Formats: sequence, C-alpha cells, structure tokens
Amino acid sequence: MEKFYSVISLLFFIVEVSSITKYDLKSVCDGPSQLLTIPTDGDILLTHSSSDPLLPNMTCVVSIYNPMTKYPGRVLAYFESFSTDESKNCVNSRLDIYDERGTSVDKALTGPNGVCGNRKSLHSCYNSTQQYMTLRFRDINQTSNFRVVLTAARTAMLQFKQRIVR
Repeated sequence: MEKFYSVISLLFFIVEVSSITKYDLKSVCDGPSQLLTIPTDGDILLTHSSSDPLLPNMTCVVSIYNPMTKYPGRVLAYFESFSTDESKNCVNSRLDIYDERGTSVDKALTGPNGVCGNRKSLHSCYNSTQQYMTLRFRDINQTSNFRVVLTAARTAMLQFKQRIVR
C-alpha cells in the first residue's frame, strides 16, 4: 500500500509542476515553422478537431524536438484521444509517427500504412529513440479528431512513465 501512495503523490507533483503549451494542428501547419520544441519545464498538447479541419487533401508534417542534452533525450507521445475515418490500408485519413526528424518508411513507429480508425487501432504511447519525433497527418474527409501530449524525457523518466501509463 505504501508504494501505491508514493506513485500517486509523484503523479500529482508532476501534474502540478509542469506546464502545458497548447497547439492546434491547423495553426501549426499554416504557420512558418513545423518544428515544435518541447519546453524543458513542461509538455506540448497538440490537438486536431473536425470543427476546424485541415484543407482537403492537405498533409501536415510536424517534427517535435526534445532540447535535453545532458542525458539521452527522447520524445514521448501519449494519445488521450484519436479518431479518423477507417479505410483499407488507411488510404484516406491517417497518422504516421516517425522516430526521426524526417519521414523515412524504415523509421515509421506506426508501420508502413500508418494508423486510422479510433484509439483502439493505435498504441496510446509512442517513444522515440532520439531527440526528434515526426507526425504526418492527412484528413481527407475532414472528420478526424485527436489529442496528444508530447513530453521531453530522458531514458529513466521514459521507462517510469511507461509503467504508470499501462
């Protein structure tokens, strides 16, 4: 029982101390830079809503950077919600997540066809092996919604957070 309370206390402390910088996917894609740097004292909340959709047939690519250099820095992506239209091989709307700043198929964390459908079709948590992670999103039918929290983590923090999330 004592172990349980210490984890809850730590989670409460993390929530209280960290700040969240919010971005809407459309505003990021319409802006001059598609590179987001995670603040060292907080997280990024990246959202997309069908009430303010991307332009038809637009593909949005956003790279996320972890500025931690003292320890091996990584990016942790936790999906609070995810919903797109479902299609065979995700040919319509889809999300691809890459373990790099680019979009090489061999670095895709979500496989060669990305993910589509609802949250059950993707893992709730993805992590990079380096300081960058890239999200590529396409919403053909303009019906998609998602919320993802992006955290700068070092290796030890990442392993601890994964155990808590599961």
